[in-house]
Amino acid sequence: MSAVRTERATAVATVVLGPKTRLGAALLATAGPEVYAVARDEQDQAALASCGATLVGAESSAPLLGRARPDAVRIHVCALGPVHPETARPGTDAASVDRDLGVVARLLDEAAGCNVHVVLVSSVLALAPGADRAYYAGWKNVVEEELAAMVAGHSSARLSVLYPGRLVAAEERRRPWHRLHTTFERLAAHMTQAGVGPGRSRLVGLDARAWLLARSFSLLATTFSGLRSTRRRHGVAGATETNERYEIR
Repeated sequence: MSAVRTERATAVATVVLGPKTRLGAALLATAGPEVYAVARDEQDQAALASCGATLVGAESSAPLLGRARPDAVRIHVCALGPVHPETARPGTDAASVDRDLGVVARLLDEAAGCNVHVVLVSSVLALAPGADRAYYAGWKNVVEEELAAMVAGHSSARLSVLYPGRLVAAEERRRPWHRLHTTFERLAAHMTQAGVGPGRSRLVGLDARAWLLARSFSLLATTFSGLRSTRRRHGVAGATETNERYEIR
């Protein structure tokens, strides 16, 4: 479907950034009738052709929401920045982040004066990363700060950030301890709930809480011992230029 429509009133428009992810698919399956899926390129356009949502081209010069003028907009950010913790692609990652942040900026401008809620899915790793996750977590924090700055520039917009632990499909929860993890469907429900309330940040999943507690004790031990882990950073070769550009340390 095309995003170009005749002008009409819309109660709530939901925009999904990262609709090809399993989380994005779960969100699209439960979202209301006025849903927009952001297609980053022609491959996305083809893959999302039958998703049931109105496709929005990230590179399109036309208004992203067409001629619709919603009363409220929910921007669900399922994926923005590096996807895998141990994979670093500095040039590609920087370009994709710039592009996707540009989409959010355009949506905020188009929805100026409307009730806008941006819901970002980050990671618990962003709250206290180890040396081997610094690149991945650094990008997560850059994205959050950039979105926070954008939202701050729009008086009717607010931001919520979710920090899940490990995400699994419902059929993958075969062992009792797997219930510590969050399913994609459960996280999609959390995103939907967050989008109708005040802006806030929260952990999602028992494993996220347990990991952060354990990490806090580890950092406390480091504080008293003065010893820092010497583990090599994985997947950060060649990342210096990107880190300096976005002040990742």
